[in-house]
Amino acid sequence: MNIMRKWWGSGGRVGGMEGGDTANSQAAQQHLALGLMHLKKLFSEYSYPPHPLSEPEKEDKLYNMLPLFCKVFGSSPTSDLQEKFGDVLLFTQHVSKLMVTEIRRRASNQSTEAASCAIVRFLEIESCEESSNGWMLLSTLNLLAAGAPQLIEVMTAASLPSTLVKCLYLFFDLPEYESPTTNVADQADNNATDFSVSERRILLQKVFVQLLVRLCSHAAPAEELARKDDLTLLFSAITSWCPQHNALWRKSAAEVLMTLSRHGLSQPVVSYIHNKGCVALCVENMERGQDLSPLEIVEMFVTVFCFLKDSSEVSQILLDDFRSSQGYAFLAEFLLRLEADTSDESREALRNLVLLVSSLSYCGYIELKPSTASIGSLFHMPGFSLPVPSGRGASVRNVQAFNVLQSVFLRGTTSHLCSVVLDAISAVYHSDSANYFILEPQHTLSTFAEKIHTKPKEIQEKYFQLLEFVVFQLNFVPCKELISLSILLKAQHTLSCSITCMATLLTILKHNSVFKDVYREVGMLEVFVTCLTRYHELLKGRTEVDEEKKAEGLTPEERLGFLVMEALTHLLASNSQNAAVFRESGGAKCAVALVPHLECRHQALGVMQQLILASGSDDDMGSLLGLLHSAAPTELQLKTDILKSLLVCLKESHRTRTVFRKVGGFVYVMSALVSLEGSLGDITPPAWNGVPSRQILTLLLNVFNTLTTAMRYEPANAKFFHQEICYTSFCDTLRLLGCFMTETTLQDSKEGLTEDQPSEAVVAKDCSSDGVDLTTFHTIFTTPILEYMPPPEIPVSLVRVVQILQLMYHMALDAFDKPSVPTFTPPVTSTSGGDNKVTDISPSNKRPVGGLNLGPTPAEPVIVHAGVLTALLRLLPSIQHPSHPRLACMLQLYTAHLIKPSVPTFTPSCHINIWGDNKVTDISPSNKRPVGGLNLGPTPAEPVIVHAGVLTALLRLLPSIQHPSHPRLACMLQLYTAHLIKSLVRTERNQQLMCEAGLTGDLLGKCSVALVSEKHSLHSPLQYIFERLAAQAIHPRDLRIFLRLGNPLNCQNLDEIDISRGQSPSNGPVPLTRIKTIVSMTTPRDFRVGTLVYPSFVEFDMSAEGFGCLFLPSIAPQSAGGGSVVGSALSSTEPNVIGGIGTGDRIFPPQTGLTYSTWVCVEKYSDPRTDPHCVRVLTLARHVPGRDHHLVCLSIVISARDKALIVSTHETNLPQPGQAVKEWEPEMVGDFGCRVWCPDLLTEGQWHHLAVSLSRSVLKNSSLCIYIDGQLVTQKKLHYILQNPGGGAANLTIASSVYAYIGTPPAYRRHSKLVWKQGTCHLVEDVLQPQMVMHLHH
Repeated sequence: MNIMRKWWGSGGRVGGMEGGDTANSQAAQQHLALGLMHLKKLFSEYSYPPHPLSEPEKEDKLYNMLPLFCKVFGSSPTSDLQEKFGDVLLFTQHVSKLMVTEIRRRASNQSTEAASCAIVRFLEIESCEESSNGWMLLSTLNLLAAGAPQLIEVMTAASLPSTLVKCLYLFFDLPEYESPTTNVADQADNNATDFSVSERRILLQKVFVQLLVRLCSHAAPAEELARKDDLTLLFSAITSWCPQHNALWRKSAAEVLMTLSRHGLSQPVVSYIHNKGCVALCVENMERGQDLSPLEIVEMFVTVFCFLKDSSEVSQILLDDFRSSQGYAFLAEFLLRLEADTSDESREALRNLVLLVSSLSYCGYIELKPSTASIGSLFHMPGFSLPVPSGRGASVRNVQAFNVLQSVFLRGTTSHLCSVVLDAISAVYHSDSANYFILEPQHTLSTFAEKIHTKPKEIQEKYFQLLEFVVFQLNFVPCKELISLSILLKAQHTLSCSITCMATLLTILKHNSVFKDVYREVGMLEVFVTCLTRYHELLKGRTEVDEEKKAEGLTPEERLGFLVMEALTHLLASNSQNAAVFRESGGAKCAVALVPHLECRHQALGVMQQLILASGSDDDMGSLLGLLHSAAPTELQLKTDILKSLLVCLKESHRTRTVFRKVGGFVYVMSALVSLEGSLGDITPPAWNGVPSRQILTLLLNVFNTLTTAMRYEPANAKFFHQEICYTSFCDTLRLLGCFMTETTLQDSKEGLTEDQPSEAVVAKDCSSDGVDLTTFHTIFTTPILEYMPPPEIPVSLVRVVQILQLMYHMALDAFDKPSVPTFTPPVTSTSGGDNKVTDISPSNKRPVGGLNLGPTPAEPVIVHAGVLTALLRLLPSIQHPSHPRLACMLQLYTAHLIKPSVPTFTPSCHINIWGDNKVTDISPSNKRPVGGLNLGPTPAEPVIVHAGVLTALLRLLPSIQHPSHPRLACMLQLYTAHLIKSLVRTERNQQLMCEAGLTGDLLGKCSVALVSEKHSLHSPLQYIFERLAAQAIHPRDLRIFLRLGNPLNCQNLDEIDISRGQSPSNGPVPLTRIKTIVSMTTPRDFRVGTLVYPSFVEFDMSAEGFGCLFLPSIAPQSAGGGSVVGSALSSTEPNVIGGIGTGDRIFPPQTGLTYSTWVCVEKYSDPRTDPHCVRVLTLARHVPGRDHHLVCLSIVISARDKALIVSTHETNLPQPGQAVKEWEPEMVGDFGCRVWCPDLLTEGQWHHLAVSLSRSVLKNSSLCIYIDGQLVTQKKLHYILQNPGGGAANLTIASSVYAYIGTPPAYRRHSKLVWKQGTCHLVEDVLQPQMVMHLHH
């Protein structure tokens, strides 16, 4: 470049023109015009000489025109050649022939070296441009070659391209030019010109190559080279050895050949190259070139590849020639040889060559399509479609070139080569989504997996990233690659490679759930089990030294094991087939064996959780529970972790809770409770001395939580627990903990007390002196057991008793893990009278009845000196402060509260409203005082007992709450426990449950002492419990036992009385308190009932699940076929009848009509705006086999909007399971519906008798009669139930099933506050007369 600047700077041009500034001047333009006229004149004289000229004369004349031509057209556009010089074609012909003649003249009969030297001396620039004939001739042709294609054709016809190519080939034998010498003649010659020898040579090379490039930019020169058989010289030149000083001529040949490939590859030229084996010649030259350096071969490859790339746009032949000549094999071998050179130039050359190979893979004349075998894969991700190739330049068309990259990667040893090759392959895959599928038959990634463990870590990471690209970006499931990875993982050549592989497999597994099935089918799941077994063997063989190493950090083996277990957890989640294969492979046993190891317990339990949640998990849960049972008593952390894992499973699945019962889960969990024997006492056995109490309490909490969760929504589990555990061994097991005593019946607490001091008073007085009262125990009860620290004044065993009471309380209410846990408010005790008797004055002890506050009204303060209060009121405005007005305002408010009447106990309560004005607002409860004695505040929700047997066990444990050193505290705790039970039996529902659980009998059997003695500390709460339960239901045997308590009157056993000694069979009268109890038992607690008796009923509460109903599976049994009467009479068996009880079938709807009679009581209607939920009194539906929908044929509901009674016989579809349903009421279609508004139904909490009668008439209209409380409310026309479902034709061969719902079925689920009761009901196949309806009501 510097040489060209020097040449241009010296005033030279290719044609010797002046600088640009001179040419642009007016004088220069005139000068050029004159020169052009002179050139035309000279050429005219040359073409038409006045007399014949000899050849030397002609050549001289032509040489004399060349400087003038270069000056005229050196700086002109190429279009001026033909426009300004009309004879340019003829001029070009003569100049081209002259160049060819001069070159041939110097090359004939000469050696290659001599010929090349002669030609170079002729063509090089001399001391003056005008005197350098060869240089001027070359410059003129260079100017003409930039002209129109007609000029190129003239040059081609004169054989100029082939002649120049021969010269180029001869220049390879040029001797090295001598450096500047001291010879006087040479020195003078050098001084005569501005250029040195080397500069002249370089200048010649640039202009010579520029001429050839301009010629080969057209098609005609390439065909001329093929005809003259000179094109092969270029191929030989670019791949032949030459001296280093002639290397620029080889680069020139490469430039010419690449130009020819872009512009001159016509079909004849391609055929010539193929027939002459030019591509094979290049490969052979490179293979045999022993003297060629690697960098030179790289340059040769670059030229060949560029030529092949351009040729692929015309034909596939030359690429096939390169393949058949083993060019790809040599290329792979050369790349492997080149990686040994670690110099920077070689590394860069290697990188460039690999990039060229990857670009060559895009070259090809034939477009390749993706393999259809990919579509035939067994698994596909959602949304996958086989991509279409995007076209030339991005899609792979040369698989052989890509195979070079694949072969080099497998055989490469250096990190640099493997990294470059893998980057190139990644670029190929990323360039077009179809490339992976085009190359899929090559099995590239699956083949790499076999050798990837031998590659460096960074190469491994790149490989696995490429695999993730196939999954994440191409959305494809690479089964072959996954199979190869499973083999790699199973062999486990290196831990680092296995860890990287597992991390990738885990990432892919999390990407889409389809891979759960893929991993199973490709055998990956079995390989994971093998890795898991290998990890287990490692843990078993670990020594103390290994344990010390582990403390330093996570070992590679552990990292691999954790990844395997995490992958197994995802594989087993919601996939029963994987779980089955996992069990068959021995994975379940291995996972259970890993649980005792603390370092991997969390991961192993995660695997077991998913295994248990899968189907067929009976053995798995049994194994885990067996581990819980066989663990050492002090292995509390292991047991806690197992229980927490089981908790997760039990919360997830109904089937898991069923399996828990079948495998004896309740017994196993109770064994964990038994293993805590003696751990909660004041004095623990030596085995428990070093065990933290927090671990014990954590295990205890998880035991109760597990048992409760196992019974949630599972009636069978709850029944099993109550019958097999709760009633038999639950209490005994809790007594083994060490905090309970062994007493099973309540002891008399009157020993050592005077008659005028009840036991309850003494207990409260003594305990209060120690600073302990019921509030203290309540604080323990309401504090989470893991957060409470026992105070020194209370024995630890009693604290543990309260904490167990808390767990049992939550268990009974199923309150574990609930958003809001029900709380119990302890009774408020006060000392009154001369005996200091402790009295329960808590609000809960005097529950409002019917909304009335029946508790004692607090005493009002009595004003003695009214004038003082008046003066205080007058001082109110004077309470001011200039600096603190807010405080003064608050003091005024305080004073106003002080004066405010009807406040017996003043408690100031206010807050400052910061919403702008900082106004002081009164929020004290007294500011919203009940009006007229009515309690208008919202009633807090009462706790709902779920597991009544637990509360029964709590009562049985009451006598066991004892302490030898602190009997008074124990007695106080018994009182607290009794009040706790008392708080749970206030509601009617809880009373029913506890009566069914037999709490009354247990109360009489275990606590009869307290019921007999009025002075017993537990008499009051236990008597209240008994009254509430007995008012609900009591067994005759229990009633007799209660009446005979203390053997009053003549209740003593006569066999035990010795009359001879004067013993009387009478034991005094019945105590007055017992008579009061009987009166309380028989007195209604609801003022709305009066003297009526509660009917038997079923309650439907829509607030819990949003539905609740009684399902009558068949109300009209029908025979499946319409067999003949004779056949039925002769057969000994009844025909097949669908549903029902008894023999024979029943026609539906009845022929004459039907009547539905029922008792209902709506306790609480739903809100028609926020949660409308109608009262579904009766819903009749039927279904015909072969049809999808079930049809509702009769609906009787009480509307949620206006409390109207709606009766409809219009057939509608019953919603399907999972179908979204809004609030539904029967459609009022013509005479198929009736709507009657009844004011009597508006009142909540009252029982009403409803009777709906449908009569069928053939000649007259069918009618409807509605009776409420025995009175006819309405009678109107209503279409009867259709005889055939859907109104179609009768079909005697198909029997329809008819069933009914009383209440809201699950299809109409909707959470609401609706609560209503269903009493006795009858569905009669006849129309009842009004007298009969009146009789039913009475």
